[in-house]
Amino acid sequence: MNSSHSTLLHSTCLSLSHTDQTLSYQALCTLFETDRRADLVSALIERHHWTLNKAERAIDEYLMFLFVAAQPSNLPLVPTANVDCVWEADILQNTAQYIQTCDRFCGRIIHHSSATALKKAATFDSIERAFSDTQTLLSQRFGTEAAPLSDAAACGLL
Repeated sequence: MNSSHSTLLHSTCLSLSHTDQTLSYQALCTLFETDRRADLVSALIERHHWTLNKAERAIDEYLMFLFVAAQPSNLPLVPTANVDCVWEADILQNTAQYIQTCDRFCGRIIHHSSATALKKAATFDSIERAFSDTQTLLSQRFGTEAAPLSDAAACGLL
């Protein structure tokens, strides 16, 4: 592994098996336009010392990621570090609400995995490929610019 990759990408990888539930991206966004979004913004600003603009943008990216994660696919997905922060905050803010959202819009719970499991099962190359595939899916669906590998969620090697 080269020195610029001295950390292994975080294993918020998802193995996607999907029910016939249909996710509406607009409905998902609407759900977050309530107090839930304001609570997440506050949590992100407090925990990570982000600006309001960065928190809002990261939540938008998280919703796109959640939408893609809910689609039928067997591809593992790896979020950006910012999306990972929002994902963790969403779960921690109100776990029951997160579970309800997943059940309603995804037909299953989208589990946020710890890094340990992936590190044991995957190589850096496979994680890098999963991050690249995730960015491609997001770009195709939303017309967004792919994030560089340096933006991938990461943690230190064990």
